[in-house]
Amino acid sequence: MACNEGIKLIASKKQTIVQGIKSATPYTNYLFEITLDDTVNLTIDSVIVYDSNRCMKVNHYLSKKTTANKVALHAAIKEGNYTLLDNCNASAEKVMVHYKINTKSRKIKISSFEEETVTRR
Repeated sequence: MACNEGIKLIASKKQTIVQGIKSATPYTNYLFEITLDDTVNLTIDSVIVYDSNRCMKVNHYLSKKTTANKVALHAAIKEGNYTLLDNCNASAEKVMVHYKINTKSRKIKISSFEEETVTRR
């Protein structure tokens, strides 16, 4: 992401969510925090996760402004929340966020994550 675009990724986190019920399947959350210049109008178009020869387009994600110049993006990879894409050549784990800044289409590749495991009761 270029500095002159008016946006900057400040945090990327991958959470493995383990449910308290033994029969529940663990799932993955991707959390991103982005700062914006005052003149930037950011719109998220899609989030695609590449992981171990699978490409998953996230069907529902949460994007919200936390302050005037920060946006938090939350994408969960759990059953029913993604669509598998054909012709996938995912050799390394990464996330591609497709977005628009003031009507110009752009994308960012995120391949470095802080990882944590969260257990829910």
